[in-house]
Amino acid sequence: RIITRMRLKIDTVYNGKQAVDKCIEQAQKPCQCFYQLIFMDCQMPVMNGYEATRKLKSMMRNQQLPYIQVVACTAFAMEEEIKKCFEGEMDDVVTKPINPKVLRAVLKKNGLLM
Repeated sequence: RIITRMRLKIDTVYNGKQAVDKCIEQAQKPCQCFYQLIFMDCQMPVMNGYEATRKLKSMMRNQQLPYIQVVACTAFAMEEEIKKCFEGEMDDVVTKPINPKVLRAVLKKNGLLM
């Protein structure tokens, strides 16, 4: 909701496999309009966010997908969990519940807001 109020277009998925599939689908569109940022929930069913991110980053390294920043979304703010996100190839971390000011800062940092 916060992001849509900022007038940014989003796609929502419900598990990590869907996230990977959606990125592949988006990359195959003829318009070359790929995602600019991925917010990845760490704890999802079917394929968790860590596994989905590793798969996406592998595809990026192999030039099967364009490079994109992945921001971890986690309910666990402990240092161990944050470290696990970075070790899992995530580029940034936000904790839940997501603070709108923190979200805006991440979006600005990635060039999506002025």
